[in-house]
Amino acid sequence: MGRQTDLASALRAFEARWPDTRVSASSSASPKGLFLAVDGVLDQENSADFLILSSLALREARGQGALVIGLGGLKHISSMGVATLTNLLIEGRKLEVPVYLDGVTPSVRVLFDVLGFSSYFSFTAMEDKG
Repeated sequence: MGRQTDLASALRAFEARWPDTRVSASSSASPKGLFLAVDGVLDQENSADFLILSSLALREARGQGALVIGLGGLKHISSMGVATLTNLLIEGRKLEVPVYLDGVTPSVRVLFDVLGFSSYFSFTAMEDKG
């Protein structure tokens, strides 16, 4: 995907390279900040590019509040995808930007539980819907 300097360009580049996974950005009201919605898969093939994209989103969220990663449209996440989200969480803590996971399905939550990562993440109440 290469290094992009702005979020809009990074979103377009990600979508061009990974057409089966859609990522979109919008404002988040609660918690206040930037909402990054992921639809499709997050796996060993696209995780590195997703980390580049989400790191840009994290820097943009720095001036807005939190970064909320919407996983409600996620069809599959591999352990590499979970590792990518964990790296993003660590980066967020360094930048003092809270990172929340939203819309987490029960099957994705089980993966976080089994890998032992659930206690590190903040999940929004939205995960309980559905």
